[in-house]
Amino acid sequence: MSISIKTHKMLWGRSGNRCAFEECRKELVMDATETDDESLIGEECHIIANSTDGPRGNISTQEDLNKYDNLILLCRIHHKIIDDQPNTYTVERLRKIKVTHEKWVRDSLQTISITTPFTISDSKYQGQKISLDFQDADIVPIFRLFADISGYNLVLDPSVRGKITIKLLNVPWDQALNVILQMFRLSKAIEGNVIWIAPANTF
Repeated sequence: MSISIKTHKMLWGRSGNRCAFEECRKELVMDATETDDESLIGEECHIIANSTDGPRGNISTQEDLNKYDNLILLCRIHHKIIDDQPNTYTVERLRKIKVTHEKWVRDSLQTISITTPFTISDSKYQGQKISLDFQDADIVPIFRLFADISGYNLVLDPSVRGKITIKLLNVPWDQALNVILQMFRLSKAIEGNVIWIAPANTF
């Protein structure tokens, strides 16, 4: 039995179109160019091999190995790594990687409700006005940009990570910072000329 269309959709949807390896999480669909169509670089990989002599193959298993629970979405590089190193990437480890990645996708896509709308002219923000225009950009370099603009030193908690698409025009930098903090459920603390950024409720 082959992988069903339903299973294909579940795997790509729940994986957020990204490699499940935490240190990778590369997008697995490359945009079209002026001369060519889009390119898929993602691969649907078996956790327990579909053949008994394959990586992590199990001659005694009775389960359908093309089911969703036995598949993980990876880039081509990490697919080769897990198949070349089956003793390192065991069934249990791959299942844990998959669960962790899908939780990251769900958490990243949660809608953040802001009950009190902000306005660009909100008087509580006094920072230099800036404009931001990023698409699917890592947030760490953006936080570093705020540090450069504000003159503050910056300390980020190791867990602070993610990507953002944002366009703001002529907004105080401290307001733009707070918008991003709210989106990722982060908080900040200012001590002297140092800004600390960490998950909400840390401070």
